[in-house]
Amino acid sequence: SRILDTSWDGIALYRGDPDILDSGPQATIINNTIGCTKRCVFYENGRGVAIGITWDASAEVINNHLHDFWKGIGSFGTSEALVRNNVVRDMYGWGIIVSSDSTMVAENNIVLGSGNVGMAAWDSAASGRFANNIVTGNGVQDEWVAKRTGVWMNSDGVELAYNDIWDNEGEDVCQGGMP
Repeated sequence: SRILDTSWDGIALYRGDPDILDSGPQATIINNTIGCTKRCVFYENGRGVAIGITWDASAEVINNHLHDFWKGIGSFGTSEALVRNNVVRDMYGWGIIVSSDSTMVAENNIVLGSGNVGMAAWDSAASGRFANNIVTGNGVQDEWVAKRTGVWMNSDGVELAYNDIWDNEGEDVCQGGMP
């Protein structure tokens, strides 16, 4: 699929029925292009996430090309995400983040040109693994949603292993603090 020039999210998985056990949405998101070809990421035109996995959702996000959007791929709440072989480039805010109590395995991705942070383990409760990613050229905008860095690690529960991280503004890898 090609999802271009939207005013908010590209693909968003929200929550299941709170009264039905294990009813969280599940998706396999493969081979999509999500982005902007015109000025659609600024405040007056929407501030969505290219791919957002929230609440109790789970997703495999594989081989997608995300570009020129407000934010890249994020997992939030108690969601679970496998994020593999994606190109995430030229995001206005962040490239790939794991937040809240969610779990993310992010492997073999290319993250470049994010406005603030390329990849982030946002909260101390987040868990997972960032491995074999290329993270470069991030932190190119004024700091507003995150540190201007390649990788921002705020969780001891996210393993950082075998990544190629270089040429990011400020620092290549940092931890702690808020913008």
